[in-house]
Order: sequence, then structure tokens, then C-alpha cells
Amino acid sequence: MSGTDPLFRAAHRLVFALADTKRYGTMKNIILILLVAFYTLASTANADTLEDFIAYFEKYSAEETQVYVENYISKSEGKYFADIENRVSQQGTGEELPTRWRYSAFKDGSGFKIFLPIDSHYPDPKPDISKYEVLECSNNGASSGTVYVDFGESKTFSHSWSCGSIGCSFDYIFTENADACN
Repeated sequence: MSGTDPLFRAAHRLVFALADTKRYGTMKNIILILLVAFYTLASTANADTLEDFIAYFEKYSAEETQVYVENYISKSEGKYFADIENRVSQQGTGEELPTRWRYSAFKDGSGFKIFLPIDSHYPDPKPDISKYEVLECSNNGASSGTVYVDFGESKTFSHSWSCGSIGCSFDYIFTENADACN
């Protein structure tokens, strides 16, 4: 649920309308505010997937998508994590790992990325972007590369990977006004 969701906006308008204690009783306000807070928390408790974020980004700006995605971000030991449902598996065995996806916003405000730092793991299954026209960067190599989707209006979603002797890293990048291949 995001600030652009009609039900979410209606709930917030209700809270602000009920905050007028001259018109409504204080206890009624508290109960309704708690109900709206519970609804908001319950609706964001189930994490979305990268595919959901990509579909959202197709419709909205990088900034709006970042606000939406930040509903699924938590901080632990100075690092930001995306609490999403995409699985991660061990290379070689395919065993599911408890690895958490990382999150990083770009300092210039052009977007953000959700990523798996280098290790011996991989997204399983990898996020499906086959419904979009997927383009490849010309500088792709045998152990690294980037594919991207151009949504127009200077919006691109890209998926980059890089593998070496200690494992692979995977980046899912949501940007505006940036070159997906650099």
C-alpha cells in the first residue's frame, strides 16, 4: 500500500477529519485512528516482490516508487534491507538461504537499487521481466552484464550481475535520467 493507493488516501483523510475534536468525541477519534493504523500496518506486513516493484515503477516515477518501496525497508547494524518475498538459493546445491536483500538509495536522488552483495548465492527464481521489452548492454561479458527495460520518460529498470571466484552479485536498479549501461 502506498500514499497513492485510493483506500490509503481515504483512510488518511478520515483520520484528519476525525482529528477535529469539536465535531467528534476524543475517544471515538482514538479508536478510529488505531483502526486506521492497524489497517495500514496489516496491509504493508506482507512484503511485495521485485516484480511488484517493477510494475509499480512502470506507472510511477522513481521518487514515487522509492517511497512505495521504503515501506518494505528495515535497518539493522547500519545497513538497509528490503523485506521482500524473492528467494535466494545457494550456488551448487540450490538450497534456500536466509540471505536478505539489501537496499540503497542514490545520493543524487535519481533512484535506488535492491541488491544481493557478492556471495555464493543467486535469486531463485530470478525476477521475471519477460513481459517487457528487455534490452542488453553492448559491454556484457561472460561473467557480468546488464539487461534493462526502458519505460520512457527517462525511466529505466536494469538488472546487473557480476560473478567472480568468490561468488556473484546481483543488482536491480530503478533510475531516472541515468544510463542503464554505465
